[in-house]
Amino acid sequence: MYNTPRKPGVALLLSLLMPGLGHLYGGNLIKAICLLIFFCLIPLLLARLTVALPSSFMVFGMLGSVLVILGIYLYGLVDSYRLAKQNGQSYLSKPYNTGFVYLAAWLVGFTCMVAADSYMKNNIVEAYRIVGSSMEPAVLKGDYVLADKTAYRDQQVRTGDVVIMVYPDDRSKVLIRSVVGLPGDEISLSPTKRLRVPHGHVFVRGSNREDVYDSDRFGAVDMRDIVGKVTQIYFSRAEDHIRWKRIGTLVNQQAIN
Repeated sequence: MYNTPRKPGVALLLSLLMPGLGHLYGGNLIKAICLLIFFCLIPLLLARLTVALPSSFMVFGMLGSVLVILGIYLYGLVDSYRLAKQNGQSYLSKPYNTGFVYLAAWLVGFTCMVAADSYMKNNIVEAYRIVGSSMEPAVLKGDYVLADKTAYRDQQVRTGDVVIMVYPDDRSKVLIRSVVGLPGDEISLSPTKRLRVPHGHVFVRGSNREDVYDSDRFGAVDMRDIVGKVTQIYFSRAEDHIRWKRIGTLVNQQAIN
């Protein structure tokens, strides 16, 4: 080991790249590992807590989660800067104070964060921007909604639920529609034609009936293709202004008549 002064600016830059790296540079290995693990896992925990809240509070849960994550990030910046400044000229280099270790730590952290984000979006909650008008007036073009991916693990799909579903013609895309028929229900397709919803499927429709693409055209939807239950609008923007009054609006249980 040899004397290698710590530069606060370098510690700050490393912490900007990845929480914990600045502490690794500053010689606090335990805090570096804790910050890295905490920053990767806390979004999953907060997302799970958010979907456990009543639907009317999910926006606040999401906002609180963002503030907590931002707070941890800022703490890492400030504390790593303080640590490097405190050590100053007297720091004795550790075996892990090498560029290779910093790069490896960043790669591990980045991989874990991407994996955690993917798991959260696929299994807990995901945000969607509405780009069409098929669900007006319940959901408008320009609304940003939260979809609870855990909703149907412990409850059944109900008539009136607004859901995100796999797009039948391109499974890499999704649609937002409202459930209007459950297994065994009879659905009227025309004055003379009726359809019984088969087992394990639901019938979905858009509320804006002008050329909407829904079960009237592609048939009943397999319940396994229901991605999540839309709960709340967390942001909304028209072409020229923000729709402040729509923020926090609950979406579900607005049945189509």
